[in-house]
Order: sequence, then structure tokens, then C-alpha cells
Amino acid sequence: MKMYKLLLVGMIMALLLTGCDKKPKEIYRVESNTEDTSQESSQQISLNELSQEDEKAAMKGQEEILQVKADKDKKLVNPLLGQSVIYAGEFGEEDNETVKVINSFAENAGINGFDKTKILGVTVADFDSDSEAEGFVYYGFEDEQFISGEWYFVKANNVELIYNQDVYGFDGYIDCGNKKMAYVNEYYTTSDVSRIFEVIDGHAVETNISGIGSINATDIKNTTIAVSRYDATYDLDLESFMGHTWNPYYFYYDDKEGIFKEYVGEKIAASADANDPEGAFAAKLDELCGFDIYEQIAALEYSFSDAYIRDNGILNINMYIEYESSFDYSNISYDCKHKKFVNTWEDNVNTVAEAICDGIYEAAIMPEE
Repeated sequence: MKMYKLLLVGMIMALLLTGCDKKPKEIYRVESNTEDTSQESSQQISLNELSQEDEKAAMKGQEEILQVKADKDKKLVNPLLGQSVIYAGEFGEEDNETVKVINSFAENAGINGFDKTKILGVTVADFDSDSEAEGFVYYGFEDEQFISGEWYFVKANNVELIYNQDVYGFDGYIDCGNKKMAYVNEYYTTSDVSRIFEVIDGHAVETNISGIGSINATDIKNTTIAVSRYDATYDLDLESFMGHTWNPYYFYYDDKEGIFKEYVGEKIAASADANDPEGAFAAKLDELCGFDIYEQIAALEYSFSDAYIRDNGILNINMYIEYESSFDYSNISYDCKHKKFVNTWEDNVNTVAEAICDGIYEAAIMPEE
């Protein structure tokens, strides 16, 4: 028996020492389910050491310490994702309303092989002001490269799958006062699109501004949605636009109608005198801004297309430079109420040259109803 024990110990030591001369590998911590307090409650393992056919590997007396399972067609999942859940909304992680939403989701979602550690985001609030909390649960997995999952709506014992996208990220919610909205962002290689939901008659419904672009709703009276387009350059030989742009359009929440509305631009037409510094177009731009903005733009060898003034005070000026085989389109935005330049990418912009962005502004981005 002693010889048997010695042989067994030797085999275990050999296994532990195998691969010590290899490069360091990614380490995750796997929680132990054993109640033996004489052993450590966790054991570090390398996921790279496990083949997808191996469903478990363990040392004698510690079979429950290591239990990592992987489907052949899926990536291995960090088993501790549940410890980094993002919570948003009126109620926090330990509030009873949040606990009830998570429990209801676990019991009623109908997910085969449900794993609570795959809950990555929870937003709980009284979204429709009916004195009852509802929740949005983001369930999936993430690794260093991307996030993937499904978005569910939870009200009492009812759970609905409302959105499923291969790659997207959980973000949070928008407090509009008389109602609240939850949203996630679809992430693409060079842009993202916000999917925004509200609650109507006990169900999650996509809002009127969902799917337009990437929302920034820190101020519901001056919300922006950055719109992805290819309109920086027009190639005359190819007869097509190219050059990726991300210009923000402006929205506000209408308390009476309970929807977001766009600050639609009033066009300042660039007529025959568009490039005449003494013309009506130049005079209008200078009047709105309170300084000679027209002259400063013209000094940079730009020609003018048109401009739009919006009710929130934002002036968008479209201009271009003509080359032999192309047109380069740019814009400058100026906040006429607060007397400052607006730049999509930079803060503290103080000059015309610093305020220039690529692309063409239109009066509105929302489809006409």
C-alpha cells in the first residue's frame, strides 16, 4: 500500500511539473465547490492547457475544484464573469428590486444550461412610471476581443428576448423624468449604433430614435446621436463617395409626447453670392456667430455649400475644396448660444482651423413621418 501511495504521488508531481519550461499562459481563477476548509478554496489553472474534449481534470481528493467545460463550437468562458456585472438604473446591486429581477430571469428565461455568471449587465428601474420595477438583463459572454450575448426584458414573472446581436455591449439607461429608457450599443469595426427601448403596456418597445447612430444622452434637452457615413470625399473618376465620418445630430426629449425629437436645421442657402464676402450668405453667418467666421473660413481656401441653424443654437456650415479629380467635403459647427466652436473629436477648440471636421451636414437625420 505504501508503495502504491508513493507511485501515485510521483505521478501527480510529474503532471504538475509538465510544461514548466513553456511560456507563461493566461490564468483564470476557478472557484471550488468543496466544503473542505483544510484545502484552499480555489485553484489556478491555465485554460490553454485544456482541450475542448476534456470536460474535467482533477487531482485525487480535489475532483470538485476543477470543472471547466467547453463546447467545441464555443470559446472558453471566464467562470467569474458574474463578479463584474454592470448595474445601472434606479436600483443597485443589493436592492430588493434588482434581486427580484435577477431571480425572475433565472427562473423564467428558459435558457438551456443557464449560468448566472453569464449575466453581464442589469438595468432595473420603474421605466413606465407604474410604481413597479422592470429590468433589462444582458446575458452572454465576453473575452479580450469582443462581447456577445442577448438582451432580455423582465417584468414580474414574464421574460422576453428583445434583442440578439452577435457583437454588442451593455451600456445603461436614460432618465427622462416621466419615463426611462434602456439601451445597448452594437459595436462594429469603426462605428456603433444604439438600440434604445422603453416600456409600453408592460412590454419593451424600441423607441423612435433607436438604430440611428451612437447616442450620448447625458442631457436629455441636448442629446446627440453620432451618425456614421461615407461622405468625406467624392471621387470624380469612381463617381462615388468615400471617407468615413461621424457627425452628431441633435435631439431633445419632449415631455408631453414622451418621445425624442430632432433639432431640425433651417437652411441658409448658398446662392450665387455664397463665395462673395460682401454677400447675404456671409453676412448671415457673421451675424449668427458674432464675428467674421465667413472670412476666416474663406482664408483657408474653402468654398461654401450651405449652412443650417438649429433651435438649440448650433450652426453647421458645409464647405468644400475642389481638386482635379475629387471634392473634399468638410464642416464647421459653432454654438451660437454659448459662443464656442463644437468639434466631434476635440475639446477646448478655439479657432476655425481646429474646428474643421470631415463630412456633410443635412437639415435632419430622422426619417420624415
